[in-house]
Amino acid sequence: MAEDYREQARHRAQKRKGKNKKAKVKLRMGAAAKFILLAVLVCGCLFLYTKFAVKSTTKTVYQGTAEETFSARGIAVFDEEIISSAKKGIAIINYSDGERVLAKTHVATIYSGDIDESKSNTVKQLNEKINYLETSMKNQHASGKNPQSVNSVLSEKMKKISSYGADGNLQSALSESAELKSLISSNNETNLTSQLSSLKTQRDDVERSISGEKEDYISKTAGEIYSGTDGYETVITKETAQNADINVFQNLWNAKPVDYEKSSDIYVCGKIINNYEITVLSVADAKNTEGIEAGDTVYIRLESQKSGKIPAIVDSVSANGNKAVIKLRVTHDVENFLKERKFNFEFIKATYEGLRVPSEAIMNDGEKPYVFVVKDGVVRKRELEIMYSNSDYSIVKEDNSNEKSLLLYDLVVVKTKNISEGMAIGY
Repeated sequence: MAEDYREQARHRAQKRKGKNKKAKVKLRMGAAAKFILLAVLVCGCLFLYTKFAVKSTTKTVYQGTAEETFSARGIAVFDEEIISSAKKGIAIINYSDGERVLAKTHVATIYSGDIDESKSNTVKQLNEKINYLETSMKNQHASGKNPQSVNSVLSEKMKKISSYGADGNLQSALSESAELKSLISSNNETNLTSQLSSLKTQRDDVERSISGEKEDYISKTAGEIYSGTDGYETVITKETAQNADINVFQNLWNAKPVDYEKSSDIYVCGKIINNYEITVLSVADAKNTEGIEAGDTVYIRLESQKSGKIPAIVDSVSANGNKAVIKLRVTHDVENFLKERKFNFEFIKATYEGLRVPSEAIMNDGEKPYVFVVKDGVVRKRELEIMYSNSDYSIVKEDNSNEKSLLLYDLVVVKTKNISEGMAIGY
């Protein structure tokens, strides 16, 4: 009897143990299910956040400049006077290159016939020393210029001194260097004036001793004097450019310079240029010249001088088929055109200054283009007045008086998703 009772108790205990084990298994399975469900919910939320959450990338607005340009070809037309003679000889120009002379001035002496070469060379050397000394004295009084230093003068004269050395004329090379150094190194203006007077007296004495025919050249016009010529002085003239069309331009562009050395009609030794104003005759595609009118101020940038732009005034624009001839008047930086009569250049039609905005930030689904900016964590809409635009950016007008206008250093939104004005946003 006792044995049966113990057996029944053991059986009941095992049965309870089995139930407890099943309960624990069920409990663990329930916890796992809850964890899985929670994980699914979290992943779902992340997916929904990723898909629908507000995202933005911003860029700062800075000041910008843009130019509306097109390529053109140009010819420089000078108002110039040739220093010439009917007789071939040796010319002694009394002024240094780039120095301005007045009309009716004795600017050169031309010797022809039986010429003593050694004497003419002496006159040339004295003349160069006079020119350098006069330039040095002038620069001492010119605003914004420094007196010409010994080193700079010697540098300018190095080519001539080297030439003397190459010819074996060592004495002349040494004499040239020593005399120039003595002339320019002096800071005593009275001493410089005295030396200048002495040099001019020496030059006059040697000139008088030169045998042969002598012709004094008197300038007809005022301007800057130059001893060099390029052969276009009688080809590209004010008269040929006065009523020029595309055919005249093309003929001038293809024209060859005159070789004055081979000319038997005239001996040319220099020129005088009216440096106050020149004409630039240019040709470009007609479609690019639309909107350009006589009287407009534009700018040109020479291909050989990438930095800097030269102002010009439009005299006339005439289209002929797909090409247009633009006649420009230039009164600044005239010296830039002395080295090349024919040139390629960039015609700057207009310049725009304002706020530079990335094109990807600009939206236009209404009357006016606009951008979104992030201001204190809130999205704000800013309308734009675009002055210039290309595929990369736009230049827009800055208006500090209007609170709804874009401002310098604003953060414009360039990449957005589900964004609208008034929305709080992080960036």
